Amino acid sequence: LKGKLLDLVQSADVVIPLAAIVGAPACDKNPGFARQVNLDAVANLVSVLREDQLIIYPNTNSGYGKAKDVVCTEETPLNPISLYGTLKDEAEYVVRKHPNHVVFRLATVFGYSPRHRLDLLVNTLVYEAVTNKRVEIFDDNFMRNYIHVGDICRAFEYAIDNPELKNNVYNLGNDSLNMSKGDLLNVISKYLLFETKKVTKTDPDQRDYVVSSQKLYNTGWKPQKSLKDGIIELIRFYSCLSDDTRILEYMKNV
Repeated sequence: LKGKLLDLVQSADVVIPLAAIVGAPACDKNPGFARQVNLDAVANLVSVLREDQLIIYPNTNSGYGKAKDVVCTEETPLNPISLYGTLKDEAEYVVRKHPNHVVFRLATVFGYSPRHRLDLLVNTLVYEAVTNKRVEIFDDNFMRNYIHVGDICRAFEYAIDNPELKNNVYNLGNDSLNMSKGDLLNVISKYLLFETKKVTKTDPDQRDYVVSSQKLYNTGWKPQKSLKDGIIELIRFYSCLSDDTRILEYMKNV
């Protein structure tokens, strides 16, 4: 395996490991496989990198866990409450041993992409509002923060172009979008008509926090995509899917 990895990365200047089993439910479903992909594979990758090769690691900021009454910065102790968060944080620790790294702790991602994901809160709520005209909401007072997928790509480019970011950890989110799930639903309702139903179930991922990305902003980077931008592009995308090719079927074929 390491020989194959070495062949793949030896000519690369920058490596960004994107492969992962993402989210608490997916990791809980197959913990062993999640560990292999989210931690062991990253450790193997780091072990074959030369010191001059930059690795940009996209971690999740779910490692902050429950952090009421504080604003989470990069100095806030990690307290993951899911296997997913634990494995990603352990992989971050491995990456930070490499002498040429940048770590981004990502907020919840939203927006259209060619490999579209439906298991992300904004994407999910807009999909339900467009296709079902009905949205179920629970844990609506839980705080999250968000970032458009396009801004994440811009941040990767920024890290490549600005070597002074090297060997640091940065929260990567849009600080104007620290909001509760209920507030998020209210924003979506400005652009769509749908019924809202409160249900009593609880998300197995009990993240609840406010996160600051000011450290990254201080370097000169700022997010460009608003929540409105993402909602409108999602509405357009979902509306283009006919009744017999809903997104779940679409996702099987991309």
